[in-house]
Amino acid sequence: MGLRIASHVCKAFPNTLGYDREPTRAAAATAAGVPVAKSAEELADRQFDVVLVSVNTPRALTEVLTAPNSFLRQQRGETVVLDIGTTGATRSRELADSLKDFGHRFIDAPISGGIHGAARGDLTAIVGSTGEDTVVDRVLHSFCARVHYMGGVGLGAVAKLANNAVAIGTLGLLGEALAYAEKGGLDRAKALEVMTSSSGDSRILRSKRRLIEQREFGDAQFEIRIALKDIRLLLDEMPGDAPTELPLLTAVSELVDSAARECEKPADISVIADPKSHQPVGRIS
Repeated sequence: MGLRIASHVCKAFPNTLGYDREPTRAAAATAAGVPVAKSAEELADRQFDVVLVSVNTPRALTEVLTAPNSFLRQQRGETVVLDIGTTGATRSRELADSLKDFGHRFIDAPISGGIHGAARGDLTAIVGSTGEDTVVDRVLHSFCARVHYMGGVGLGAVAKLANNAVAIGTLGLLGEALAYAEKGGLDRAKALEVMTSSSGDSRILRSKRRLIEQREFGDAQFEIRIALKDIRLLLDEMPGDAPTELPLLTAVSELVDSAARECEKPADISVIADPKSHQPVGRIS
């Protein structure tokens, strides 16, 4: 997904320079025509106005941005760091404070739309800022068709996790509905045909219909372990003294965890919409 985004950015900003800690991915980017730094030290020799970062976990993001050898420590002027992964509000705000000490700005800008959306330049960015920076807006629009500004730092992450919770929870419920339908003798394709043309329709259902209907869960557009990370981030960030508990999302988290354990290879989150993935996940109080 990162390579597809980088390709769009390079077309809009020819002086773009990429970097990947994984040599095979760096080689793939070079082969695709994306200029790639050979080392982190080469990054330190350049001055960047905007840096896009896409990594899978909050820990990896923290390491890339704040480690003693981070190239950001060598930047002489202000650099705006756009985190387009899904990190969570707490870590986003911590990183914003840390980078401010180096003279930089951090903006959480998680994206939605998957691998195919990235290839088309048809992603949605959900941004933790007010949208006053025209350069940031231009960079995001180079690979996003829609850019939504939520306000302060961390609010982009809050909105993205809330959105993902709805999508993942919908797929979990869909799996139980299909289990009922198939148990009653209804063909899966027929059930999905009705749902996508009736009140059961949703964007996540339409985008995942083919995978669910044909059981092509190996097409990991939204990998199940990444989805599990997102659900756990949301649950972890819910304050302990919050007036509202989240029993449904807790059950969904257990369902996703159980399904992920059964997947020997990368699998799309839509696998939880397969009735065969559903195991008892405990009583919802």
